[in-house]
Amino acid sequence: MPGPLIQMSNLGVSFRARSGGVRHDLLFWGVKQICLSLKTGESFCLIGESGSGKSTLAMALAGLLPFHQGWLMFRGKKIVRSNDGVHKMLMKSTQMVFQDPVQALNPFLTLGQSLEEPLAARGVRAGQRQALLAPLIRDTGLSADLLEGSPPKRPGDRTSGSALPGHCPPGLNCSSWTSP
Repeated sequence: MPGPLIQMSNLGVSFRARSGGVRHDLLFWGVKQICLSLKTGESFCLIGESGSGKSTLAMALAGLLPFHQGWLMFRGKKIVRSNDGVHKMLMKSTQMVFQDPVQALNPFLTLGQSLEEPLAARGVRAGQRQALLAPLIRDTGLSADLLEGSPPKRPGDRTSGSALPGHCPPGLNCSSWTSP
């Protein structure tokens, strides 16, 4: 039986306190002493009040924030510090879906450019990116014409499908949702 996909022990993310733009030596913990084990195929739901650290934990796991305490394991390999080699493997297998797709999309890029950007970051060539995106766009029900336009400006517009255009690579899909 395979081990956990993700395991964390005593994980903590801290921030330096600020007051009036001045940085202090005081630390506050966004999350502290988090322990979790998640096997491939399992689902996990983290529920908490606003400001309780849900997004901070997800961003540390995805490599968008450094962790300052504890450790992570990904597929049996220990991550001892943020952005080390194993953490980078985890980041390549993680897909963030942000709370508000309107804010997650760059208003200066077309939807097509925004969808191609993560593929380009992984070294996929332009022609290949378009070939990979075409069936995903079709499967989500979005019109290919939307790819040439700018992101919609209002929350009710068709942006949710563009924030998650189909399937994600094997691994994790970190998402955060808030009710209206």
